[in-house]
Amino acid sequence: MAVDIEATFDKAIYAMGGVRVTDRAGRAPSFANADYVFDDRRIIAELKCLEDDKVKDPRIVARASEIYRNALDNGGTSAVIYGQRRVTSDIFREPYRTQLHDLYRRPVENVVRKAHTQIAETKQRLGLDGYRGLFLIANQGHTALDPWNVVHLLTEIFIAGAYPEIHHIVFFTVDLKATVAGFPNGASLWLPFIRSGYEQMPASFEKRLRRAWLGQLEAVTGQSQSYVNLPNYDSVISARNLNTPSR
Repeated sequence: MAVDIEATFDKAIYAMGGVRVTDRAGRAPSFANADYVFDDRRIIAELKCLEDDKVKDPRIVARASEIYRNALDNGGTSAVIYGQRRVTSDIFREPYRTQLHDLYRRPVENVVRKAHTQIAETKQRLGLDGYRGLFLIANQGHTALDPWNVVHLLTEIFIAGAYPEIHHIVFFTVDLKATVAGFPNGASLWLPFIRSGYEQMPASFEKRLRRAWLGQLEAVTGQSQSYVNLPNYDSVISARNLNTPSR
């Protein structure tokens, strides 16, 4: 069943003692508002859901096919595709893998840019000086964003101090499951990113957030939810490695 991510996350936020910004600024704020505020942790959070599957966009299909053909002609891939298949970054060697990553960067960065504006305006208009920004990005339907593609894209987007009001990022999936050893029904991803050089949120807060979200998701679906991190990944914006599996 398709999960209403925002409504379910609302319940998780309230369970943690957070509030929606609209509870404080009214149902129709006069500014571009973020979603949530945690006063006890001095955090402003914005939730975005990627529901538009760019893999089905004819322009992106054509460009991905072109990258594949060039890679095949020049030794950039050994994968031979017959008929139709989703082209993912794992079948390419460089520089073709980067070319595929860049193909999906613009729509993701547009979402990041909007979230940054909402966090910044909420901070200013509600007088929340010193609050840190948390960007929650849920992949509900963008099937091209395989885990390593996500790591690459977010590293490129947040490099060199871009979008300074966003201090911490969590990327997660809900209905899109990964095949992971030990999880017969598949598992969703929960990937926290830490930005080097920025004041960080306590690890205990991120853990509480994940548990609250899982608890509400299990209540909504009636099913046990398994989440994993990627093993041993690191990036320019990450200050630590994550272990797998976790629940």
